[in-house]
This record gives sequence, C-alpha cells and structure tokens, in this order.
Amino acid sequence: AELPGLEAVAHLLNQSVSTLRRNLLREDTSFQAVMDRLRMQRSKELLAETELTIDDIADILGFSAPSVFSRAFKGWTGYPPSKYRLTIAMEAGGGASSRQ
Repeated sequence: AELPGLEAVAHLLNQSVSTLRRNLLREDTSFQAVMDRLRMQRSKELLAETELTIDDIADILGFSAPSVFSRAFKGWTGYPPSKYRLTIAMEAGGGASSRQ
C-alpha cells in the first residue's frame, strides 16, 4: 500500500502542485515533512494498538523495506519499533495480553 504523492494530494485539494508547495512553504514546512509526521504518528498508533508485524507496518506506511522503516522510526523516536512497542505495552500494564 502506498501513501498518496504530492500530485495526488494537490489534486484532492483542487490545487496545482506549485500552489500546494507555496502554501506548505508559507507554513514553514514541506510535503515530505508533513508525510514524515503522518507516518511517525500512524506508526506509533499501529505499534501500540495492533499486533501487526513490523514488515506489515512498513508496507502499510509505504516504506520500501522494513529496515528503512526501522531506521526512520528510530530517528523519530530514539527507539527501534520493537522496543517502542514493548515499552508501550509495559506502560499500559501488560500490553497485548491485557487487551480485551
């Protein structure tokens, strides 16, 4: 599964690519930065709320390989995805085994 690209998002917003870029620049960001934030947020949700594998999460979020996702996730959070998932489970008081 792939996330939409710049052109697709511009089309959905009824904007040209250049207008979308200008609007993002006006907000002091870029399309890539927005996508990275979305990927980070969604990856945290998927790790905390599902039992999907790292490979599945990498695929869902459009990473070319699980190792690329793992490096990106560690860059965002300071933890590899598996350690983040374990930490979240411990903080929740038992993790997946305590979920209904």
